[in-house]
Amino acid sequence: MNHPALEIDYDPSDELKLRYELLCQQQPQLRARDAARQLNVTEAELVASRANDTTFHLLNRPQEILAALENVGEILVITRNDAAVLEKKCILKNMSSSTQNGFLAAQCSNESTDLRMLLNNWHYGFLVIEEQHIGRSRSLQFFDQNGQAVQKIYLTQNSHELAFAKVVAQFISPQQPTYLDLTGDKATQQLSPEQNVQWHEVRKSWQEMQSSHDFFQLLIGSNVTRQQAYDNVGSDLAYEIIPEALQQLFEHALKAEIKLTFAVGNMGCMQRHSGSINKLNEHGCWLNVLDDDSNLHVNTQHLSQAWVVRKPQNGYPVTTIELFDQNDRLTLQITAQREAGMPESTQWRELVAQLQPRSLQMTALDVYDAAISA
Repeated sequence: MNHPALEIDYDPSDELKLRYELLCQQQPQLRARDAARQLNVTEAELVASRANDTTFHLLNRPQEILAALENVGEILVITRNDAAVLEKKCILKNMSSSTQNGFLAAQCSNESTDLRMLLNNWHYGFLVIEEQHIGRSRSLQFFDQNGQAVQKIYLTQNSHELAFAKVVAQFISPQQPTYLDLTGDKATQQLSPEQNVQWHEVRKSWQEMQSSHDFFQLLIGSNVTRQQAYDNVGSDLAYEIIPEALQQLFEHALKAEIKLTFAVGNMGCMQRHSGSINKLNEHGCWLNVLDDDSNLHVNTQHLSQAWVVRKPQNGYPVTTIELFDQNDRLTLQITAQREAGMPESTQWRELVAQLQPRSLQMTALDVYDAAISA
């Protein structure tokens, strides 16, 4: 007797969920970002595969969700890319937005940390519930159109759980698909080094800058990348150092009690934190700057370039360390904390001058001398 063929709906997320569960059994401490990489999917796809189980889709209304989180009180805000992670316990407040480009700014309660968010690049949001060795964690996690994490917000022991439950109830999505049709992260288009760039004009515009906003316009107007600009404007404005100098920088800043400002960003968010280095340690390839309510983690294996960059800011030169990953993406910026409208400290410049340049044909002190005499 012939039987009709059964019609079975195949959902690729079912297989992904099983593969992820097996991987977690084999590597219990594996983080979702690393698991996604091992399974050759994006983190958003991995999270979505557990929808209606341990994760739940949120409505795509990130600005309203972030505004509602002010009632939750203290939260842990995490911004990361492949090479750097910046974590801060805070209360979000003072949000301001630009509806023209989806830009949203927020300040943390203690004013040492702020967020700059490009909400046009926030495409997926989830409530994520995880069982960890320290107990159950609950977080809101947001991803861009390519499935890469742009922001994660965790509850802390000081969070108002009832207020958080109200946020979830308000913004939970009626649709809970377990499969996301993503093409994956798209490679950043690199500009041709053979372009006919008038570098003397770029240098002149650089020296006339008044703020960091002018720098972005300079890159766009000149049609060059950061590294192309740094390579050609002159060593008094930018020169390359060895990435290994980062640990030396942290150690000297800790010893000299120099307060630093860290900036970690991705396609959807930039998080900045200012303060002293209270504790520094290494764990494998990770270099960790630790504090009671904020942490910076840097994966030194992913760093390929480091630059000392000097830009005018409100009439004063500001020296910044910029680090790039193996895909030439900016991962971390470091500068000395300073009061608005005030020059940076000589102590900071002298510290930076001690860092080893990549080129053997120059010394950092040579560049420092040229910079202060410019």
